[in-house]
Amino acid sequence: MCSGSAGGVLTPLSSLDLNALGELPTANDTETEQAALDNGLAMLIKHIEFRQLDSDGAASAILEAHRSLAGDASLRQHLLDGVLRGLSCAQAIVESANHFCNEFARASSSYLQERALDVRDVCFQLLQHIYGEQRFPAPGQLTRPSICMAEELTPSQFLELDKTFLKGLLLKSGGTTSHTVILARSFNIPTLVGVEIEALTPWRQQTVYIDGNAGAIVVAPDEPVTRYYQQEARVQDALREQQRIWLTQEARTADGIRMEVAANIAHSVEAQAAFSNGAEAVGLFRTEMLYMDRACAPDENELYNIFCQALESAKGRSIIVRTMDIGGDKPVDYLNIPAEANPFLGYRAVRIYEEYASLFTTQLRSILRASAHAT
Repeated sequence: MCSGSAGGVLTPLSSLDLNALGELPTANDTETEQAALDNGLAMLIKHIEFRQLDSDGAASAILEAHRSLAGDASLRQHLLDGVLRGLSCAQAIVESANHFCNEFARASSSYLQERALDVRDVCFQLLQHIYGEQRFPAPGQLTRPSICMAEELTPSQFLELDKTFLKGLLLKSGGTTSHTVILARSFNIPTLVGVEIEALTPWRQQTVYIDGNAGAIVVAPDEPVTRYYQQEARVQDALREQQRIWLTQEARTADGIRMEVAANIAHSVEAQAAFSNGAEAVGLFRTEMLYMDRACAPDENELYNIFCQALESAKGRSIIVRTMDIGGDKPVDYLNIPAEANPFLGYRAVRIYEEYASLFTTQLRSILRASAHAT
């Protein structure tokens, strides 16, 4: 899911389950609860805005999504309705989180399904701002180089972890559009998703290696394996240092010809990270990723919003969109395109557009609508 390799102590992290918080605080009078709710929401928004000042790239974009969620009128109304029915703020928050998470879980879009984790994240932060972190403490911190494993991890949990010690991430659930996975990629944290973490229980608190390039977890490494991954770490560090040095410099050939350095992205959230890391443009927006790992195709408005978000990050810089390269080695279950012996030259990409004309037209309409917002 995120390339690279690293070693560390296999460290379990608790997933954020609002339904396992134990007995929740009971309600005071309605006016007191409503005032606490409004004050908590205001403090949460200010806290997120403060964190944005010290963030860039993908982290800034995801924090902006959380700020928008914390200020969402429908979320506040659902919370307020709970308080007016006699619930405490805590009870209303857990009830509202469950409601919106269930709504997202029923969505056909994997992108929307993965937003359920953001809802739980924001709601837990709201609990902390109303009742204090002592009453609702965040999951544990790292004290040594670690390969962390969890059922799932919220973006805020990820951001709170000390990146000096976070060397790798093993998650049971998540996807390409998961905000946590996108953050891990932007921080160059090797990450694997879909890991049966229960099977790793015997190696907890022992040194393991994660290999994002091979999609492997190495347990009980012997001396040759350890030397191999230590050398890999030195190579990666040297490469990152070289990239940092050249980050803000113009790219030119040996004979002085100016070259544009552009990024490849698969989702709008990755655009901000690309530009923060020195990209001068998006040379390829691989839109087929927006169609994969879901039950049905995205509609025009969903695509339009995604393209608009990318343009906002670009701030006038160029974005080249590749229409959906679906089929072959990029299967989409709901289209039932058969597998082929030679997927690269088979029935895929532009060759499927005639049969799936409505899908292609929808994508073109969304791109054209979004292009009106380009500068």
